Amino acid sequence: MEGKRLGGRYEIMHRIGGGGMATVYLAVDQTLERRVAVKVMNDSLSHDQDFIKRFLREAKAAGSLSHPNVVNVYDVGREQDIHYIVMELVKGNSLMEMIEGRSFLPVTEAVRIAIQMLEGLGHAHDNGIVHRDVKPHNIMATHDGRYKVTDFGVSRLSRASTITQTGYVMGSVHYFSPEQAKGAETSRSSDLYSVGVVLYEMVTGRLPFDGDEAIAIALKHLQEPVPDPRVIRPDIPEALCQIIFRAMEKDPQARYQSAQEMITDLESFLNGQPVNAYHAPPQAEKWEQEEETSSFDPPPRHSDSLRETRFSEKRKRRGKKRWFLVIGALLVAAFLYLTVVGISSLIDFLGTDTTQHADNGDSEEHDSNAAEEEIGDYNWEQDIPPYEQNNTFRSINYTGEDGNYHISLETNASNFFYDVIVVDGNGKRTLEEKKSVWTSISDDYADAEFQVSLPYKDLPEEGLIKLAIYTDDSNRIEHHLGTFGQ
Repeated sequence: MEGKRLGGRYEIMHRIGGGGMATVYLAVDQTLERRVAVKVMNDSLSHDQDFIKRFLREAKAAGSLSHPNVVNVYDVGREQDIHYIVMELVKGNSLMEMIEGRSFLPVTEAVRIAIQMLEGLGHAHDNGIVHRDVKPHNIMATHDGRYKVTDFGVSRLSRASTITQTGYVMGSVHYFSPEQAKGAETSRSSDLYSVGVVLYEMVTGRLPFDGDEAIAIALKHLQEPVPDPRVIRPDIPEALCQIIFRAMEKDPQARYQSAQEMITDLESFLNGQPVNAYHAPPQAEKWEQEEETSSFDPPPRHSDSLRETRFSEKRKRRGKKRWFLVIGALLVAAFLYLTVVGISSLIDFLGTDTTQHADNGDSEEHDSNAAEEEIGDYNWEQDIPPYEQNNTFRSINYTGEDGNYHISLETNASNFFYDVIVVDGNGKRTLEEKKSVWTSISDDYADAEFQVSLPYKDLPEEGLIKLAIYTDDSNRIEHHLGTFGQ
């Protein structure tokens, strides 16, 4: 594909990404003399006419959007059997890469990112487009701190009848709404549910619902209450928890009804003002009255007491309905098996990874029969670094022990790196190298937080662990995290 010119104007330079159903290339628009990203559908789909028609029609609808928080779609085309989308080229990392690099984000930073996401989605909603696949992978961060929503490939016109094939479940299972899990009609509130999931993940570093199988995760979206984020991070404010809970209500009518409504609460939270998260709309009451006939059992609405919300006596009185729920769960599981399996290839094209956040065991593998390494006589104590800071990094602190550390600092760099180094009698070895951390710089310094977690087998019997942080060699400093065997 390199060197090929699509549509007579887009010259393909080289591959920059891709998955099972599409490849993304860096290209040059020879007409406007600008660099663009071109997503090319893989050959395996080039003869699926139904998919192609849906994809092109919906991508053209997304191409009508123009907003600073949306990655612009410039063009959609076909050349022989090659189908492609031309998009704005964003230089930066995805929000998913930021979360993975830092474990979780500071509350204020996460809220500001969520506001930018909602600004972009609100523009799409105002133009009648529902994204339906909001997730951190589809949020791109630019170097100037702007966040852009991308990949409207499974979006649809909200004012039109659904243009997905009957029975298809669109979206990524970790982030999609209960109505998407059922294969039901979606609306703008479906996107707001997904924003709630992303916000939960940003502030905790974990997904609210996870599991080994896509069906199991989908059923949790349908049936289980949202776990309290403060079980993971006790310092998360009550008001932010309530915003997340309302965004993730099972009943679409009980959620925020517009992106702007959720933005208003998030901005009130940032300004230290009361939020309206649980001035619930009348439809929420209707939902509770009709739950006998509902196809799934929503959790109770969140009250001032989260413990009461989580363990409401109301749930204890549902024994008589339990067999209905069991049958319903089995029916939903059967439905989801058919639909999720049937569209696995479609989801792959849009960057979906329904097994995301699964543990990669490669780093843990080791030969249990290997002989113990003989300890040398290197004087590791001479490598204990003094406390340092410079014009790039300051206020460096850490908490934790035994290989698990939470690091916080202030920096004026939008992106920096860190290495984790172990020093013992055998000398130095780097366990993690050039791990990237992104920040949101406004005017001066920004807070940055990230987590370091080392396998037990990599800890020294006698030695130290230290952290090196840097943007380049000129501002590299080292920080002592822990000493072992003394």
